[in-house]
Amino acid sequence: MPLIKGFSVVGVRAGEYGRRDPQKGAENMAAIWKLAEEGAIHPYVCAQLPLENWREAFSMMEERQVIGRLVICPDAGDGA
Repeated sequence: MPLIKGFSVVGVRAGEYGRRDPQKGAENMAAIWKLAEEGAIHPYVCAQLPLENWREAFSMMEERQVIGRLVICPDAGDGA
């Protein structure tokens, strides 16, 4: 499907790999965090909602309206 539609697929099922080989799993997590700190990873954020709107966030997920990530911000309502 990615070849037909022309999009890329990025991801890792790191949990099982880390359980089977904890050292390599830790190395992979360190590499992922390094990429994030460098700004090399740009996940698509569909919506960002304050904690008090958690019901709306869950409804969006239930209704399959989320494409990418939905972020619930615990401190978004305090003006931060």
